[in-house]
Amino acid sequence: ERPHREYLWAGISLALIGLYYAAGVLGALTMLPLRSFEITYIALGYASIIAGIEFLYCFVGQRPGIIVRVFQTILFACAGLGVLAFYGLVSGITLNTTAGVVTFSYAVLSAVLLVAWYLRGKREAAILLLPVVLFGLALPLDFFSYVVYMLGWTKDPNALIPDLHLGP
Repeated sequence: ERPHREYLWAGISLALIGLYYAAGVLGALTMLPLRSFEITYIALGYASIIAGIEFLYCFVGQRPGIIVRVFQTILFACAGLGVLAFYGLVSGITLNTTAGVVTFSYAVLSAVLLVAWYLRGKREAAILLLPVVLFGLALPLDFFSYVVYMLGWTKDPNALIPDLHLGP
C-alpha cells in the first residue's frame, strides 16, 4: 500500500511507543534511576507523538498547517529535555510536568482536529476519535501521577492510575 502513507506513520508511531514503554520497563526492572534512561525514554515519547500527528493528517487526507508544524517543533525541542535532565539541569518534576502538559495538549489538539474534520465531512475521523483521545489522556495521567509521587503527595508513583488485573 505504498500510496497510503498513513500506514507508514501508524507503524512508525506504534514502533516508537513500543520502544518508549520497553525503555520504561527496562528502567524499572533494572532498578536504575530514570535519569539513565531519560534521554532515550523522553525522546521516544515525543517522537511517537510527532509521528502520531503525521498519521492523523495522512489518515484524513489533510496537510498540517503552520500551527501544527510549530507544535511539532516544540515537541522536538522538548525531546531535548531528557539530555538536560541527564546532566541535572532539569528536575524530574519539571520533566514530567512538561511532558504531562505537552501530551495533554496533544490530546486536546487531536480531539479538536478530529471533531472539526468529522464536521467537515471526513467520516473516517470519527473512527479515530475515541481511541486517540483515550490514549492522549492516559499519557498525561501517567506523567502527573509521577509528579504527585515526587512531590510526596502519594506513596506510589502509580497512585492516580488504577491497577487493572486480568486473571489470577
